[in-house]
This record gives sequence, structure tokens and C-alpha cells, in this order.
Amino acid sequence: MNMQLEKSGKYLDNIKSLYESAFPENERCNFNYLLNERYSDYEMFAIIKENNFVGFVFVAFYKDIAYVNYFAIKEEFRGRGYGSMALGLVKEKFHNYNIMLSIEKPVSEIQKRRLRFYQKNDFVITGFELKSNNVEFQVMCYGKYNLEFLLEFFKLNFPNAEYL
Repeated sequence: MNMQLEKSGKYLDNIKSLYESAFPENERCNFNYLLNERYSDYEMFAIIKENNFVGFVFVAFYKDIAYVNYFAIKEEFRGRGYGSMALGLVKEKFHNYNIMLSIEKPVSEIQKRRLRFYQKNDFVITGFELKSNNVEFQVMCYGKYNLEFLLEFFKLNFPNAEYL
């Protein structure tokens, strides 16, 4: 299967539409703010398979951390292995970084499935938790991580979060 990460440029409308439909309002910020002001160092990619827009990934960088802030696969492509393939591309592209992400604490069935998906793709729970916009999150990582850098990253980028 031919899948790749492409610079977001010509796919911005697709990405914005998926961003707004895949993430609840309290877990996202204004899209223009995300692109222009949210992080000092980031990359956003469209996930493309056979010339079809399948999803996107938004990665922010801090020291040795590549933080997958947003990752979504279009609904019609879910459950077909595309998410795992896309994560494989992310792990390959950012192999020089400790790849981190956060998920909602798994309470609902969909949240539990999301946790299993990331665990199946070799992400582990770090034990680092936070609460932001009244949502509790668990931080997961691929590879090892530096807790000091992780805390610095979150305090810099999520200054109003509570750390649990």
C-alpha cells in the first residue's frame, strides 16, 4: 500500500474539515491560531494514499520531543489499518525524537479502543497526566522520554493545565 505524509499546503481545507469533525470543540483551538501562533516549531502533514486524502497529523517540537498534538483518519478509512500505517510513517520520519501524544483518560468504549490502538502501535503510558479544558489526558510515548523536557513542554504550551 502506497501511503505517504505530504506537506499540508494544498490539503488545508481537507485538514481543517477533518480537524473540526474529528475533535470535540473543547479539545481544539481556532484553526488559524493553531497554524500561526500555537507553537513556535511544528509540522503538519496530510496523510495520502493513492492520491486520496486519508487523514492528517500535526506534530509540535520541543528539544528532543515530537508531540503528536492532533492525528486523525477520515471516518470512511478507519478500521482498515490506515492509522497504524500512518503512525509507522510518523515514527519513521521522526525517529530522532521521542514521540509523545496524549489521549483522553479512557472511560468510554471509544476512548478504550483509542488506548488499545496506540498500545498496539508500541506507545506506552508514561504515568504523566494532565487536565485541560475539563478533560483529563494521559500522555503516551514511543521510545523513551525525558520527564523534565516533557513537563517543560506542557507548561510552556498548556500553561493553564493542571498536572495530576
